[in-house]
Amino acid sequence: MANIFILLSHKLTQEQIAALKNELHIDNIIYMPENLQILWSNIPPENKSIYEILNPVRLWLKNNAKLDDYALIQGDMGATYQIINYSFSIGLIPCYTTTRRVSIQEKNINGTVNVIKEFKHERYRIYEKSC
Repeated sequence: MANIFILLSHKLTQEQIAALKNELHIDNIIYMPENLQILWSNIPPENKSIYEILNPVRLWLKNNAKLDDYALIQGDMGATYQIINYSFSIGLIPCYTTTRRVSIQEKNINGTVNVIKEFKHERYRIYEKSC
């Protein structure tokens, strides 16, 4: 069994945790320390480059993960791209969660419409190298 390092802006649901154990045979779920969680959840949009900002995340993975551990990576598109590539370079298996989205529209008496969106975990998917 392997470890999985969680790089998300939120905690996993019980359904997602169960799926990790069943689908990927994960033994240990490891969340980022609070300071890195805050950093990951608040990537500054005004910065032209975020490479240096992500160095603490790279260092955390380098110091804690071992070959063939997983990294669940979702968030800011640029940060996600960089950490996926870094994960590949140190022998981690980067993955993400897929969801089924259901949209329910309720028409109100006054003609307005309320939209309710439900997200349900579907499966984990491994990021694939494109070249």
